[in-house]
Amino acid sequence: MKATLKLEAIGDNTARAIAGWKRLLGDELMGDIKIDRPWVARITGLWPSGKFQREFLRGTNDYSEANSKGSRGVFVWYTLESGNYYDVYELVSWKNDDRYLCTVTEEGEIKIVDEKEIQIYFERKIMTEWQERKNGERKQAPDGD
Repeated sequence: MKATLKLEAIGDNTARAIAGWKRLLGDELMGDIKIDRPWVARITGLWPSGKFQREFLRGTNDYSEANSKGSRGVFVWYTLESGNYYDVYELVSWKNDDRYLCTVTEEGEIKIVDEKEIQIYFERKIMTEWQERKNGERKQAPDGD
């Protein structure tokens, strides 16, 4: 099942202007200016350190509700699929943001989950894959006759 997630790109006009100037002038002249943009990343596994491996999704921009400057009402839509876990960074207001982990239920609902659930899922997946490889190696081993 799939679900869509709609995140507001607050300050999209400024973020796009800064990104354009950085492309034109380079990081040396523009310095390290932080550009807050919402994002969604699919969690694909665990690094040996225990941190999540992530693959960032490309959203679809929607300007249909944008104000004249493009500073509010610009939304980014993401398609999420059940069977996956996601890391989400959302701009809540000009000064506040939120970051959370979620999954999509078989009914197509987005459900907030905790880090432990995801770690357990990937640890079990790693152990299952290891066990399957081990069993495959035993079947292929010569029997000594």
